[in-house]
Amino acid sequence: MSGSQDQFGHVHSSPSEKTMPRRTSLEICLWPQLHTVNHSCKMSGCDVRDFGKDGECTMHARIPAVLFASVALAASAGEWKELFNGRNLDDWISSTKGPPSPGWVVENGVLKRADKAGYIWTRERFGDFELELEYRTEGNSGVFIRTDNPADPVQTGIEVQIEKPGEPSRHSVGALYDLVAPSRNAAQPGWNRLNIVARGPRIEVRLNGHLITEMDLDRWTVAGQNPDGSKNKFKKPLKEFAREGHIGFQDHGAVVEFRNIRIRTLD
Repeated sequence: MSGSQDQFGHVHSSPSEKTMPRRTSLEICLWPQLHTVNHSCKMSGCDVRDFGKDGECTMHARIPAVLFASVALAASAGEWKELFNGRNLDDWISSTKGPPSPGWVVENGVLKRADKAGYIWTRERFGDFELELEYRTEGNSGVFIRTDNPADPVQTGIEVQIEKPGEPSRHSVGALYDLVAPSRNAAQPGWNRLNIVARGPRIEVRLNGHLITEMDLDRWTVAGQNPDGSKNKFKKPLKEFAREGHIGFQDHGAVVEFRNIRIRTLD
């Protein structure tokens, strides 16, 4: 493919090319809300056609490079690994580290919370990673990350909320539960694609290709309080939470399904 190379080592096709390559989920314009109407950028999620000479929108040229940290993550990512093989739950455990509850079943390659089940966890622990999956839900659930103690997930892990579409809040779909509200409702009926990136203190959540939630754990320095002064349920500051742990799915009483669950570590 012809084109120029930007400061991140990415090759951009010229604006005249008709076919625009699909970029990774990490390469997303962070500022679509600043762009004018009826324009589009080659970086997914961006709405500007006012391209500069490198093939990106001119808005990107005015954004400091530090705001593209998520793009840089891709350069140091490992190989993708399946967390769920679509056949059995051999790689998963319960909150007591025994076999998962019978309430978690495998149906047609899908992991399903079909009945009262409790949480389900990966055997393996993960620190810096990119997690991708698809989910479909009838109600409340969640994806827990970096959970140090599966027997106490609420106080030792961080939850990305799964729910039906609704108005953004610190408890709505895509929220970092009780911590950060999503910037928008990006959920849809049926299957949704969720992407979570955790690297050091930084956590980013994308839903159906939209960057909706971000946080820097180092800003959470007071127990029970968010940086904006609002209250949360945590007994110690998020800054002190473990930076690695189990990944798990919550049983909150609703039928929820997961598929195409994969992860790659970030160095």
